[in-house]
Amino acid sequence: MAKLVLKFPDQNAPGYLRFMKAAPDMRAKLADLSAAIRSGTMSAGQIDELVDVMLLFTVEPADKGVAREMIFDASADDIANLLAALTAGV
Repeated sequence: MAKLVLKFPDQNAPGYLRFMKAAPDMRAKLADLSAAIRSGTMSAGQIDELVDVMLLFTVEPADKGVAREMIFDASADDIANLLAALTAGV
């Protein structure tokens, strides 16, 4: 089975300043999405937003369609772990 791997830009990566500029807004969005998950009030639009954010940092699999399906097939614990990784990485 394929593995889903997320990677965040480090200071030596191309586009690092762009990432740093976007990070505060992304942190706020992730906080809102985390709160919606915890409260059980996540809308379909918020689910799509979360998947889209996860895909921004997905390096494996390279095929984003496959990665999207893997995210949608993930368990609640898997999603919580991915969201924690996103929050720590941003």
